[in-house]
Amino acid sequence: MPRFAVSAALVAASLSLAACQSGTGVETEGRAPAVSPSASPDRAGSGGGGAHDERPARPVDHKPSDDRKGEDGPVTERCDASNTELTVKRVSRPINRLLLTATNTGDTVCNAYGHPYLRFDEAHAPVPALEDSRPQAVVSMAPGESVHAGIMTMAAVDTDVVGVTELGVLFSDRDGGSVDTRPVRLALPEDTVISSNAWVTYWQDDLDAALMW
Repeated sequence: MPRFAVSAALVAASLSLAACQSGTGVETEGRAPAVSPSASPDRAGSGGGGAHDERPARPVDHKPSDDRKGEDGPVTERCDASNTELTVKRVSRPINRLLLTATNTGDTVCNAYGHPYLRFDEAHAPVPALEDSRPQAVVSMAPGESVHAGIMTMAAVDTDVVGVTELGVLFSDRDGGSVDTRPVRLALPEDTVISSNAWVTYWQDDLDAALMW
């Protein structure tokens, strides 16, 4: 065989071997890069741009706290007649509503538990509370702050109504019982009338929330 033919055959064999070792450039385009066997399996599919420590998220506790925390720890003092000032007034909207407001006159944060116990004039039974208005957490107020409760005096269709002039207010304790032995007596706006359908909301820390029902 001539020398140049042998040389050409050797060159062709070398090129063919090199192509087999590297794979042709056409075939490798468009393929996902091979996953290194040393890659951690729990990072696959994380979408992260680089190697980083993926710590599991801590579970979130959605249970409302019984007491708001103050600077010195949980609030344990309850709001009552001795550390608040109460007022009641008529509002234009919604109709047939009164707004009861309690303002913290003490020097510490207090908890307004549950709802106020209300009695019009000398009624024996308290006004029922609207359960749908129960907040998800205890309502607290710092000195100078206020909480509110909305009072529906009568439904729009009620015709059996009576006039009342005075409102007795008692605060609740943590267990839902009354904490005051004697109610705070408030004069009602002139021409206030009530029906047997009257109700009161739970204490709210926002005025609009007290009147939204």
